[in-house]
Amino acid sequence: MPYSAFRIYSARKSAIFLHNAREIGSLTAMENRYLIKFGELALRKANLGQYIKALRTNIRRELRGTGAEVLARDKRMYVTAATEHDALVRQVLDHTFGIAGYAPVIAAEKSVEALTEATLRVVQDAISRSDVPVQSFRISARRSDKSFPLNSYEIGCDLGSAVLARFPALHVDLDEPGITVSIEVRERAYVYSRVEPGLRGLPVGVSGKGLLLLSGGIDSPIAGYLMAKRGLKIYAVHFHTFPVTSLAAQQKAQMLGRLISPWTGNIQLYNVPIFDIQKRIQERARVPEYTLLFRAAMMRIASDIARDIGALALVTGESLGQVASQTPEGMRFTGSFSDYPVMRPLIAWDKEEIMTLAKKLGTYRTSVMPFQDCCALFAPDHPLIHPEQEPMLHSYSRLEMEPLIEEARARAQVHLLEPLPSPRVLIDSEKEPARNPLG
Repeated sequence: MPYSAFRIYSARKSAIFLHNAREIGSLTAMENRYLIKFGELALRKANLGQYIKALRTNIRRELRGTGAEVLARDKRMYVTAATEHDALVRQVLDHTFGIAGYAPVIAAEKSVEALTEATLRVVQDAISRSDVPVQSFRISARRSDKSFPLNSYEIGCDLGSAVLARFPALHVDLDEPGITVSIEVRERAYVYSRVEPGLRGLPVGVSGKGLLLLSGGIDSPIAGYLMAKRGLKIYAVHFHTFPVTSLAAQQKAQMLGRLISPWTGNIQLYNVPIFDIQKRIQERARVPEYTLLFRAAMMRIASDIARDIGALALVTGESLGQVASQTPEGMRFTGSFSDYPVMRPLIAWDKEEIMTLAKKLGTYRTSVMPFQDCCALFAPDHPLIHPEQEPMLHSYSRLEMEPLIEEARARAQVHLLEPLPSPRVLIDSEKEPARNPLG
């Protein structure tokens, strides 16, 4: 969605939400409040508090400087911000893992009168927003505060009657309603009708740190995105053979890291020169072994970096059978050079599936830009497909690689990859005009 269209869309939603708004409780016409639903997080028990704290921290970090308030109560979270920041709030919630859904809510005092007023406002808002005539509704009430005088069923009956009296053209439909009004009676009463879907998953950081082997291709950025969705805080390492490969190839990998950082958070990237390692492999190894030995050296370096940063796993974009080195035998050999688990979230994905997600996230056009990385440039015409473990380990030992690995690590440069300054909205790559993000 182009930025101009996004602004119009956001303004329209904000204007409709505030239609006929007036103060109810502590929520004023100059504020919007969102109720955050946890989904999978709600199933956690002993460590639920840790997960909620991490989610709250992630949201607050992205909304810093806006004055937004982020509170967690009773397996729910609430974000309150001035209406001028409403587009940013929704943008952040759309990009934050750990959220099953979020809804703009009216916070009302716990009285039948206040609940009735809020419910009628929500119904009117839903009717105004609908593109088709609304003919039916349903009240879904949940009373967590048992001191409230009405139980859930009675709340539904009383408020349903009020809706029928105010909107006589509507009727009750419990199976396929045109509008569902949700009411939650907790420390306060919350009323809402529409729930925007979240990304689900786990808050970034709750699963520890992971080191992503970030190439300039399609797969590895998507692997980083998916593992961030499972709570890994993503760090990255990129291997280059400058000056044999261009500086643009390194910039391309950095751009890919920036493009996924709205979801993963800022990424610390280690840019490691390995031309001497590649040269040693060409001097001493058999040509069909080049790719596997090269990937083994990368795993060895990545494992050392993971230890330095306190990571718990490596992450790669490998997909079973996609290329010659990504066979079970090949991954067994290269994986043996890591002291940590190797997470391969794309292992069963079809290439078309990976490309589809890359287009939705906005990484695809950068990934296919024609800057060769070190793996593609030195790939043999006829690589080993089903390598034997012991002969390959022997081949690696003949390379006497340790001094070169230490030198490569010492020459590594560290970059902090932050989101681009443009709006973090999903890109329709089929309709947007092509552009070169490297300038």
